[in-house]
Amino acid sequence: MTKRLFFVGILVSLSLMAFGKDFFVKGKVVNDKTNREIIGANIVFKQVKKPDRYIYKATTSKEGYSLVNIKMTSSKKGEPYKVKIEAEGYEDFSGSVTLIYNRKTRFFEVPTFKMNPLSKAASIEGKITSARTKKPILGVEVTVNGKTYKTDKEGAYNISVKNMYFFTPIEMNVSAIGFGFKKNEFKQSFELAPKEETKFALKVLPLDSDKVDIQFKGKVADLYGGANTEAVEISINDVVGKTGVDGSYNIKGLKIDFELEEKFTLKIKKAGYVSQDRELKVNFITGGVIPVSQVDLRHEDLESPKVTKPGKTAFSLHPTFEWNLPQKLLADIKSVKLVLSEDKKFKKSFEIVLEGALETTVFPGLAQKRLSPETKYYARVTYTLKRNQESVAGTLNFETASMQPSAPPIVSSPFTSGDSIDLNPSWAQDGKTVYFSSNLSDTSVKIFEIWSKKVNSAGKTKLTGSTFKSSDIGPSAGPGPKRVSYLSFQHGVYNIWSMPVGTNESGLPMQRTSFEDRSIRYISCDGSGQRIVYCREKKTKKGKKPKIEIWLLKTKDNSHSILGIQGTQVKISPDGSTILYVNDKQGSPDIWTVDINSGSKKQIVSNANVIDTDPSWVRDGGSIVFSTNKSGNFDLWVMNIRNGKKRPLTNSLADERYPDCNPVNNDVVYCTDETDIWKLKKLTIPEE
Repeated sequence: MTKRLFFVGILVSLSLMAFGKDFFVKGKVVNDKTNREIIGANIVFKQVKKPDRYIYKATTSKEGYSLVNIKMTSSKKGEPYKVKIEAEGYEDFSGSVTLIYNRKTRFFEVPTFKMNPLSKAASIEGKITSARTKKPILGVEVTVNGKTYKTDKEGAYNISVKNMYFFTPIEMNVSAIGFGFKKNEFKQSFELAPKEETKFALKVLPLDSDKVDIQFKGKVADLYGGANTEAVEISINDVVGKTGVDGSYNIKGLKIDFELEEKFTLKIKKAGYVSQDRELKVNFITGGVIPVSQVDLRHEDLESPKVTKPGKTAFSLHPTFEWNLPQKLLADIKSVKLVLSEDKKFKKSFEIVLEGALETTVFPGLAQKRLSPETKYYARVTYTLKRNQESVAGTLNFETASMQPSAPPIVSSPFTSGDSIDLNPSWAQDGKTVYFSSNLSDTSVKIFEIWSKKVNSAGKTKLTGSTFKSSDIGPSAGPGPKRVSYLSFQHGVYNIWSMPVGTNESGLPMQRTSFEDRSIRYISCDGSGQRIVYCREKKTKKGKKPKIEIWLLKTKDNSHSILGIQGTQVKISPDGSTILYVNDKQGSPDIWTVDINSGSKKQIVSNANVIDTDPSWVRDGGSIVFSTNKSGNFDLWVMNIRNGKKRPLTNSLADERYPDCNPVNNDVVYCTDETDIWKLKKLTIPEE
């Protein structure tokens, strides 16, 4: 390979030696790419005229090379020499040079020789990490000497160098920037020697995390459903937005440190709702969209009802409560709830829920126990709107006192005993036997059958069997003196059945009605055996409370006719002409009569906010016995329907219900829960 000889006009000092015209010459050999002196290069000068005689050799050091005892002439043309240079890591150099002695300067004009370094392919590896976590960073753009690379999941990048020259430093200008990180840069040089590895490593470059853009997406909903959640004001760290039609929001313009968890404050405001502040602890996630869990807006607290009664009650253990509801909300109120407890914390409490915006009730009601005498109670009243939001409670404390009878008690005696539930007594027409419904066969379940018991006997006789695991209830003596009728649930609907009693004829029950829907509720048979009066549910729209209508069944031809009256608790008079019934069309249950033939109706017992129910004819048809809760719990009263005069028959802490009067004397059998289980008792109505 032909090599170039570069003349740079460097003057080399010449020393004239002691031997004639021998000269001393110094020079340099340098790296052609860096201009640095090459140490250890072997240089040979051969005189062109006499190459075999005049050969001069030297090895370069850091001072260059030295040639001594060079034979020179004083020719102005100079002396030509051939030059050959060898050095490890460099291409061999061959060339010629003419050494001309300059008498004026007394120096030889000798060039500096430049050698081309050899090269190898090499690779340079680097790594980018987080300055905070020391973990590698993926996808960082690294620019090295103008060329861009990207890091892998290990944070590494690799640079291939096709020709890396020996003894020639290569300078790497490295800059790196990645999403979420600040830019960083540095410089680093490498130099390759012939026997060294061709893999080099850049120093690890740490990057500091930077702030990045994020946005928050979420939704606001009404806690109770149905309300409009559009245009709710949402602010996050003072960046404000509003919800859309569907309650969703998207808050932009916020930043977060790419690597750090940061706290943001979410604030929600809308008129009529409780403002909310929520702390959000957030880390950046891919995409920068931070999902926020749904926020349920809670309406501002509703005004509490003002409870005005009962306050202190000296007598009633079924007190009447009264309260005032906010007038502007009446149309939106779904229900009112009254809760009572004997302790302030309401750990053990009992409640009733009243449908609609009612503002009074008798507590606890028919299906619950009375309050205890001489006891302090704590009451809470709340109302619930149709959107299911419950109000703040209105509270009241009150005390009950001992019940003091208003008249001398009438002596009563147990008629049944034991653990069974005994209900709905009905006297036989001879006045010697009582029919009733009971779960005596199995007191662990509420499956009732019809039983009978004679007045002067302790034994009980089962008349029906629960072969279908369905209850038989509500017996009524008749039609006629030798049969008893009752309601049976054998086929999923209460229908009228009857069976013979006290005779030698077959005791198999006979089904008198066969309705497939809308159960019969109450029945009453007349003494002649010709008619049965009953109550049946009226067909109503789904979801509405069923109304009860009164019907008449003629036993002779089994024909049915509706009397056009709504009511319950029917009892036909001893002469079969008049029906007692209960109707609540005036707000609270009252007792009425209707003439079967003319249809003429008359209200005979009425007390505002009092339940008057369970009427029964006294044997002469001129008086009735009924149950009323006018004194708090249910007591039995007798009333002369001719003059309207009333007087109590019972006055106890128990409820007395469902009386039935003996058709031949003044005895009355009724139900009482004085032992917490409904049992039958008997008393005699004193003469006026």
